[in-house]
Amino acid sequence: VVGNAWQQKTFPTARIVPLGIDVEAIPFVSDQQCDRVLMRGVHEYLAYAAKIHAAKGFDIALSVHCAQSIPVRFVGERFVEAALPDWRANLNGEAFYHFIGWSRGLLSPCRHDAGGRVNLEAAATGAPVLCLDWTGTRDHVEHGVSGFVCRDAVEMADAVQDLSRLSRKMARDWVRETHDRRVMVNRLEALAQAVADGEMW
Repeated sequence: VVGNAWQQKTFPTARIVPLGIDVEAIPFVSDQQCDRVLMRGVHEYLAYAAKIHAAKGFDIALSVHCAQSIPVRFVGERFVEAALPDWRANLNGEAFYHFIGWSRGLLSPCRHDAGGRVNLEAAATGAPVLCLDWTGTRDHVEHGVSGFVCRDAVEMADAVQDLSRLSRKMARDWVRETHDRRVMVNRLEALAQAVADGEMW
């Protein structure tokens, strides 16, 4: 059993069970709430929440920061020395969801990743995700619904201006319908029953 199509390339006979999260436990930030905050003069930002490491694409996020007008705020353990515009070592629980949920969007430029729970958590808060199309992260983003799947850093920077066109409610609805933990459990139970009935992979 694997979590997405990217992993299935390594194990072609595996069955896919989408990674599940507890969507209802994650606070939702609506389009209207975001707009009201911005009207009060609060500065909008893009979120990066991963290790500060090349494999996680922190340098891609940094290039997106430099290529357009919305600043990127970085959260994650440092593994390389780099000048970052706004960095915190770690956030947990409500503080983490607040950081992602009130952002204009989450940058998820991982170079080597099987998917990443944070992309689903971002969609649950309503924050759209920008990811690359050649890693497993693309399987945790519905292009044009919960974010945009991009070819490279240039396309990712260009896509920032389109994030506000996406519906935060639709992003949450999508993750609830496809990656809620109940969806995962139901799929696992169905596969277990199929094996008990004699199905072989």
